[in-house]
Amino acid sequence: MSTLRCLWAPFLCAATLWAGFSESEKALKKALAAKDANGVIAASEQLVALGTPEAIKAVIRYGLACDNYKAEKAIAGKLAALPLQLRTVVHEFARTIDHHQIRVILAAVLAAYDDPASFAALGAMVKDPVPPVALEATRHLVNGSLATGDMRAIDALIEGLARHEKLEQSAVVAADIRQGLYALTGEELESSAEWKKWWEPRRRTFKPADAKSNQERPRRTVVRARSFFGHEIVSKRILFILDMSGSMTKKDFPAGTGGGAGGEGEAKGRTVVKGKKKEKSPSEKEAEEKELERKRENLPLDRQRLHRTQVELKKTIESLTPDTRFTVMAFNHEIKLLSESPQYAAPAFKRKAKDFVDGFKPEGETWTDTAVEKAFGLKDQIDTIYLLSDGAPQRKGKMLPTDEIAQTVKEKNRFLKIKIYTVGFQQGGSKMHEFLGALARDSGGTYKRLD
Repeated sequence: MSTLRCLWAPFLCAATLWAGFSESEKALKKALAAKDANGVIAASEQLVALGTPEAIKAVIRYGLACDNYKAEKAIAGKLAALPLQLRTVVHEFARTIDHHQIRVILAAVLAAYDDPASFAALGAMVKDPVPPVALEATRHLVNGSLATGDMRAIDALIEGLARHEKLEQSAVVAADIRQGLYALTGEELESSAEWKKWWEPRRRTFKPADAKSNQERPRRTVVRARSFFGHEIVSKRILFILDMSGSMTKKDFPAGTGGGAGGEGEAKGRTVVKGKKKEKSPSEKEAEEKELERKRENLPLDRQRLHRTQVELKKTIESLTPDTRFTVMAFNHEIKLLSESPQYAAPAFKRKAKDFVDGFKPEGETWTDTAVEKAFGLKDQIDTIYLLSDGAPQRKGKMLPTDEIAQTVKEKNRFLKIKIYTVGFQQGGSKMHEFLGALARDSGGTYKRLD
């Protein structure tokens, strides 16, 4: 009997595994159909625990298709801990699965591995034809290489640049790859052909220290023909979002000039002798505020927020190339769009856009959450947003929860990868600076403060 039991043991074990897989896969599909995120997580964890290739395939195919941020993070965390022998399943699906959203998640999973095959699989994803996937793979590849000093990423990035540099829909990807190559090498080259020629004789000898040395040299002067308040424009599919709340009529004191006794424009960084402050009477405070307002009103027009925005945006619009599609949104407590969808930057549309900008009439509150929600309605037509504001979001006199808005935007944007570049006026307050900084940082953009 003992001999028979030994002979049958492998088959019994396989049957048990198959039964466990079948039940867990059914539970996963049922939870997915019911949009039960917790059920999806539980069933996926059971499948990962089985440790078979078929179980991992089911987790990727169904578990990562749940369209739930919490579930995606939990499942990706489990996949990131897979042993070496099961990672080939992730490699395969990162290349072949149809859903680009799942490929975006798998890029993050591959970045958690430390074996050469996974590194190569992530590098191959830089050439993915869907821009959000290529952007995510580029980000992880560059960050990982900066952390480890692994220069093999340079070959993958150059190959990716060769694929994306001439495609209109991939202009943002190509720009990200160039930025990644600069971060890794300290060199600033444009085309993949230039990069190949530069990299070929250095491939076996280049070290991270060489990049640091290169970056310490003065950066070459590059004329940025297209920009918006210092943000270089590389995209061909753009949405400009401008805050037109009532405060945009304000004039701001230039940085460091002071704005009177305790005003917004008061110079910072000066030495102050601390002591007990004399409490000002209501009449003294009122007089101080009136004097500050008088000084503000006497500032030249080029210190007015609205005027500065109009001048800069019209200059930006004029610089756009004919193959660029764009539109403009003005927001306060209402949304006004230049056009319902981005249009090519032909002379007639540029004139229409500049007339629209000249017609801005600041009033009302700063409903930034509504503006951003409307912007995501154009998600299939844009890949870059330039958002300017002079205050934190508020509605009916109350400040809105900026952390919640930023998190909502981050979740909505996790598969779109729309770059958000933000611009804020220095006097807009700390809440605004934190909020606009988070929107930019979470999307791969940058934030600029205007003095």
